[in-house]
Amino acid sequence: MASIESFLQRYAAFLPVKAAHRGYRRVSRFLYRVMPKGLYTRTFLIIVIPVVILQSVIAFVFMERHYQLVSRRMSEAVVREIAAVVYVLENYPQDPEHTKIEELGARALGMSMSILPLEPLPPPAPKPILDVNDQE
Repeated sequence: MASIESFLQRYAAFLPVKAAHRGYRRVSRFLYRVMPKGLYTRTFLIIVIPVVILQSVIAFVFMERHYQLVSRRMSEAVVREIAAVVYVLENYPQDPEHTKIEELGARALGMSMSILPLEPLPPPAPKPILDVNDQE
């Protein structure tokens, strides 16, 4: 039966294969030295490591999805409250200083707000490259 060494000696032109084989042997020797030798500890690792990895991945995915869902719901709630204030401003007569609508926002909606005169909007700020909230 031909071994890998004899195959590598015959086909010396395949240097990447030889380098990969050398790397594999180094890693396997390192793992052999580091891994436990007892049956109980090996069995424990075989059972515990996949469970820990699986729980970690599931917890990360769940928390990420939960964070996105809660952020979306909170944003929608704030938008609805602001839309309600704008609707009241547009459809019902107000005092010139808008004190009643500001009091309504503070008392009923829990928002601190002030109504400013119309002016152009500022330019949009640059978006961060790695931001969780910008994902869709």
